[in-house]
Amino acid sequence: ATTATPTDAPTETPTTDTPTETPTFQPTAKPLAPGETHEPTSPPTEKPTAEPSSEPTPEPSFKPTPRPLAPGETREPTPEPTPEPTADPTRFPTPEPTADPTRFPTLEPTTAEPSREPTPEPTREPSFKPTGKPLAPDETAEPTTPPTAKPTATPTDEPTLAPTPCEDRTSPPAPALAGARVTDDLGRVRLALDKNSDRGVFGKRGLELGKAFACRDAFRGFGEESCRFVEADTIDATLDSTSTLRVADQVSLRDYALAAEGVCGPLNAGGGAVAVRAPEQAQALEVAIDGARAVGTCRDLA
Repeated sequence: ATTATPTDAPTETPTTDTPTETPTFQPTAKPLAPGETHEPTSPPTEKPTAEPSSEPTPEPSFKPTPRPLAPGETREPTPEPTPEPTADPTRFPTPEPTADPTRFPTLEPTTAEPSREPTPEPTREPSFKPTGKPLAPDETAEPTTPPTAKPTATPTDEPTLAPTPCEDRTSPPAPALAGARVTDDLGRVRLALDKNSDRGVFGKRGLELGKAFACRDAFRGFGEESCRFVEADTIDATLDSTSTLRVADQVSLRDYALAAEGVCGPLNAGGGAVAVRAPEQAQALEVAIDGARAVGTCRDLA
């Protein structure tokens, strides 16, 4: 015998004591658990469940992951590195080095010990200019600019602790007296040196740069004449009414009076004497005598 129209849910107890003679149109694949449906739900939820499903899905996902992700690990790299490095390095090194190397080397070497053998090849690109020798601390690769040829007009702000060295063996010899001649105006004797002098700056005769001095302080054969440097190799001795120097008299340079220009030594010593020569074209002297135009007795002047 057949039953009435079947209901959506089965009854808790069978309606008859005996089963039906014919089966249902579509038997169930398996008994359904409480809350389980025959058909799957709509697309999966955005967030996965805390626990996996009891059975895997019959179809794989659209794009499988290349490898399982560790907790806190993203599939794509972050645009910026972490503020602090990790305590342990990555398991696998990166296939290529970083894009931009640092400008300064690391404070400590990367390896605990240096390599036992040097590398077989040098660097790919040499430096523009290799160093000639290792540089000591505070040592520059290039020397400073050469010193000035002439001393400065004023001294440095602070003097050095030690005096300036003067190497006589590498300095040019001191100047010597080359000649002496009376000038054409008969008012001076011009003394010529064989080279430029220091004008008595480093000498031991007390000459002051740019000032007149007594000729006898630097030369022999002079009396009270006054001398002055005209050029670094020329001195003029002024003749006046007290002068006793005459043509053919011998004059010589006193020892330790002059040094060569631009150096501090050696000073002259043992120079020979020269004779004072006459002027090349002496000016003619004219003698003028003024006398009385008229002579009379003293009475006429009263």
